[in-house]
Amino acid sequence: MPVLTPGDGLDVSRRAKSRRRFLTAKLGPRDLSVLEIDALDNPTFLANETGVRFADFFSRQESVERHRDAANHTWDRIVEVDYILRDTTLRDAVTEPPDLVIANHVIEHIPDPIGWFDDLRAIVAEDARIFLSVPDRRYTFDYFRGPTDAVDWLRAHDEKLAMPSYYQILRHLFFWTNLREADAWSGNIPQTYDRYSLEDAMARAGRLAESYTDVHCSVFTSASFATLLRDLASLLPWRIESLADPLDGENEFRVILRPA
Repeated sequence: MPVLTPGDGLDVSRRAKSRRRFLTAKLGPRDLSVLEIDALDNPTFLANETGVRFADFFSRQESVERHRDAANHTWDRIVEVDYILRDTTLRDAVTEPPDLVIANHVIEHIPDPIGWFDDLRAIVAEDARIFLSVPDRRYTFDYFRGPTDAVDWLRAHDEKLAMPSYYQILRHLFFWTNLREADAWSGNIPQTYDRYSLEDAMARAGRLAESYTDVHCSVFTSASFATLLRDLASLLPWRIESLADPLDGENEFRVILRPA
């Protein structure tokens, strides 16, 4: 099992080192079996750190082909995938209960987060933790979107969404604005969202909703995420153990969840 350490001397990204420092500060150095979801080319732990497994919607080769020409990914660093989730669920795929589940910039893409959290509770060890790095809308292209609330998640769960809905896609398209974290921190904020007219966004969302389209289904600030989990406490098997606002110059808040 990997020992939970900051990893400053390892060949991981600056952001991964920052995440590991947070984990070590909150959980202490200890041996853990780790499952990381959607790590792609930026894993928190390296594959050669014994006890780390990776889950993704795509196989490594499929992800390599999808991201080979992407400017924001290094395709030859994409990790091997142990659990491919395209035709199954975490609950059915994962065979070894992890002590720690890591999901960086994942929860905002999940169509039905209540169902996802239920699946995570079903696969983990008894006293496991979940570590989430979550984009804070104040520092991203979601700047003009209102935070997701408990009713949004309840509706998605009642509708048993397996892929983003028309309205989730529509919100993603209509409110998108060109904002990078550096501009947000410097106060260089756009005046409005103007990528698409509502009519154009509706037409595009209608076409995209016919098949799986990867969008931000949920939007949070660190405070709104805490409120959301509090409001849904009777339905969620997880509670917030630690939560930290975005560090200066970054766009993500970090949270550790423990079993309810």
